[in-house]
Amino acid sequence: MPKQNLNAKRRSTWSNSPDQPLFAALYRELQEGPLPWPRLVKSAVEVVLFGSRAQECAKPDSDWDLLCVGTESVRRIGAVHLVWIRPDQLFTSEWLGSELAGHVATYGIWLLGAGTWRKQVFVSPMAVTRKEQLLRARIQALVRYADDLSASRRDYYGLRIRRDAQRLLILRDGEAVPSSPLLDSQWDESMSPTRWIETCISLDIQSETANQSWPIVSAASFARKPVLRSAK
Repeated sequence: MPKQNLNAKRRSTWSNSPDQPLFAALYRELQEGPLPWPRLVKSAVEVVLFGSRAQECAKPDSDWDLLCVGTESVRRIGAVHLVWIRPDQLFTSEWLGSELAGHVATYGIWLLGAGTWRKQVFVSPMAVTRKEQLLRARIQALVRYADDLSASRRDYYGLRIRRDAQRLLILRDGEAVPSSPLLDSQWDESMSPTRWIETCISLDIQSETANQSWPIVSAASFARKPVLRSAK
């Protein structure tokens, strides 16, 4: 099937040298668990840092997200979240067309391996459809149960929904989705009331539901918009 390569983004110069402060911090986190760095590099053929740590917009307590190509089953080591994918899955359309593959290929930092598959990533129709289905269900549920939720839970779900809406618009444009802190910093540039209604209508959501959901989503977003700091 034809593949649409994602536009290249600026990659970080973050290094996996043991003398580099960020790598040293990751190394220490891994040492606390069953898969320290020396064992990890023997268990995986590729290790890629992604998410807010890779984009240098993480908070001090943010997780470390690692994509690991191999067959291990360890998913969490302290603040390190490991996502495993088997080598035989790397060049499948399901993986190459996924939201995660696009993010890792565009924003990830390779700590091990060559990542030859990243040149073939694309946004698949299935990735867009899945995001549409998720967003539609969440918006409808938020409006239905909003009166039964505490203010903090409304903010929580409102924030998740607004991020998913941004991700959907980015995927529809054939682009890679950045990490959540960058979505949070840019939401008022990418999501206006009018665009929110248009997005909801494109999901076959009734205009009444769209209008009811916007104040919740907007209030949650204003409350959580961060001031980004470099992780360096």
